[in-house]
Amino acid sequence: MEGVGRRLQLKELLAKFDLSTADKKKRVWDIVRKIATITRDATDTKAHYLSLKDAFRPPPA
Repeated sequence: MEGVGRRLQLKELLAKFDLSTADKKKRVWDIVRKIATITRDATDTKAHYLSLKDAFRPPPA
């Protein structure tokens, strides 16, 4: 049941993103893949948090 809740949270999170350009879509899917990898083999919570923090950092201008 826990997995269903996570998927629902992920869908709600994705709904907040503006996917108007291909570049934005690619960035969001990169983040989704990173989240999927983290949840699949979650062992070191702090390392995963830092990894996600980097994923959500805006790209350099």
